[in-house]
Amino acid sequence: MRNIENMMLLDREFHLLVARAAKNDVLTELLRSLHERSLRFWFISLNAPAQYESVHDQHNAIFAAIHQHDPDKSEAAMRAHIESFRTNVSQFL
Repeated sequence: MRNIENMMLLDREFHLLVARAAKNDVLTELLRSLHERSLRFWFISLNAPAQYESVHDQHNAIFAAIHQHDPDKSEAAMRAHIESFRTNVSQFL
């Protein structure tokens, strides 16, 4: 069973951990602010079953690229994740 609220919390923590690992306080605060302002979009996005599963795969790709110390692959994985979110949410607006 999908737990959208839990997934939203995990998603927020994932992104904050990435920002903190980058030692970028501005990025950390920006992400925190964006997440708080966009909760309804997260709910819309994660309510779609395919997107819910896709987010997990995207986070794994981001983590793997960071773990491999590959900045180009990390950037590409994060951009794909952001674009997927934007595309998915725009379907419902």
